[in-house]
Amino acid sequence: MCKISQNWQKHATSLSQARNNCCFFVFFALLVLPFFLFFSKASTQTNDQIQLIVSPEMFELHLKKGEVYENKIKIYNKGENPMPLRAIAANFGAEDYTGTTIFYNNPKSENSEETDLSINPQRWIKIKNPNFILDSKETVKVDFTVSVPENVENGGYYAVIFLEPMTGSDSHSEGDKSGLKILPKIGILFLITIGERDPSFDGKLITVAQFSIPEKYHLKKLENSLTGLIGLFQVAKADKKNLFSIVETGRLQFDLIIKNNDVYHNKPYGKLAILSSDGKMIGETEIRKTTILPGKSREIPVEFNPEIPEFAKKLPAPLSSFISKNLLFGKFYAELTLNVEDKMTTEKIEFWIFPWKTAIWIFIILAAILILRKRIVMAMKVVLLNPKSKSQ
Repeated sequence: MCKISQNWQKHATSLSQARNNCCFFVFFALLVLPFFLFFSKASTQTNDQIQLIVSPEMFELHLKKGEVYENKIKIYNKGENPMPLRAIAANFGAEDYTGTTIFYNNPKSENSEETDLSINPQRWIKIKNPNFILDSKETVKVDFTVSVPENVENGGYYAVIFLEPMTGSDSHSEGDKSGLKILPKIGILFLITIGERDPSFDGKLITVAQFSIPEKYHLKKLENSLTGLIGLFQVAKADKKNLFSIVETGRLQFDLIIKNNDVYHNKPYGKLAILSSDGKMIGETEIRKTTILPGKSREIPVEFNPEIPEFAKKLPAPLSSFISKNLLFGKFYAELTLNVEDKMTTEKIEFWIFPWKTAIWIFIILAAILILRKRIVMAMKVVLLNPKSKSQ
């Protein structure tokens, strides 16, 4: 009886502790939930305050030396609250490979202010009434001019007009450092082309700095083994690390880096085609227009996905995807075609596809069929002769 009483007391104590813990968590949730909802709502309201629609988002201008260009930007406040705005101009460039936009005020200059003006498109832009308040559901047109200097050199120049939404309960005086808060900017890009390209220019506007299959797709051990075997017979190629490019699947990404050799920005576009060893088209991928600033290189991601065969389209998605990914086998070519101003650039690489996992499964299935062929034949005979035996 004492043991039963002790067990009952332990059980009651554990139930009491569980009840206390449950009450604590319920109390904590009721205490914290209102604050969470309040701050979430406040954050949403803050983000919803900025809903600006700008048109156009970019100006691509071809101007002459000394020309003055006039236009306007339409800004619509879709939000529910009035929004004080400030329009300012800046220069912009781009990082190599990534194309990430870089904004700056004054480019490097070794000479006078006049020379600085000729390479500083930010100072070409004059904005009329740069500070204004945009009411809810209101549209405002911001007038601006672009004045090109006479001594500017032919080439591409790049600037941006930023619209800075600002909030503040106090005045915008310089002495007030606490009442003004600058929120995320909206930028309208200016791609300005000055003059014409020299007709005698016969070089390539763009060059393909890199076109290859990333290392992560390569079957390195197989490549190295085959390269070593070939090296025994081809001493002239012994200095090369790999004579073969072997991948496992037909679903591939390609490393593509394009360099712009021009003094103007260019927008190359084209396609990547995958061909079989006999020249048959397997599939192709479109390469959309990408802006590359003068003298810059740009990395453009290119992905190829083989088409799903007709017989596999009605199968479940995972199975049809597996078939399209592992169906290709043998030697193939990746042919790159790029176009810039009706001038074509082509590159071609050779690679092999060897879906070794699929090959192993096919080998196992065929081996099993060969080993069990006698039993399979006997079973088929029994199935075929069974109706005759019943009739007898």
